[in-house]
Amino acid sequence: MKTIVTDERVFIHIKKRLTEDDMRTLPYDSINAVNLDTGIINNFLSLQTGGGTYKVQVLDKDDAKDAIEYIRTRTRELAQGGATATNEPDPTEQLKNIKELHDQGVLSDEEFETKKQSLLEKI
Repeated sequence: MKTIVTDERVFIHIKKRLTEDDMRTLPYDSINAVNLDTGIINNFLSLQTGGGTYKVQVLDKDDAKDAIEYIRTRTRELAQGGATATNEPDPTEQLKNIKELHDQGVLSDEEFETKKQSLLEKI
């Protein structure tokens, strides 16, 4: 599974062996809890919603902790009347992130180019 955290929602790409892959979209107002489940070998980002719990294996605990903090912040903001984040993410960091997602095959060439142009305009 791959996960993309945006300012509006969390996307979870579920890779399946026998059927087509699936993409779940979780708006922040549907997320009830988010946690990092650590084990001896694997670590999982656990997203709980009214419709179920999604567990996504994570490789980097620090990245997972950053994602959890962001998701918790966004869910709190929405619960308090939809306030937006006060700090705009750094466009150069976002460029690095979308490049990595593109290299991993999560973003298509077209999606990558569109987002890249949008971010370059902010620099």
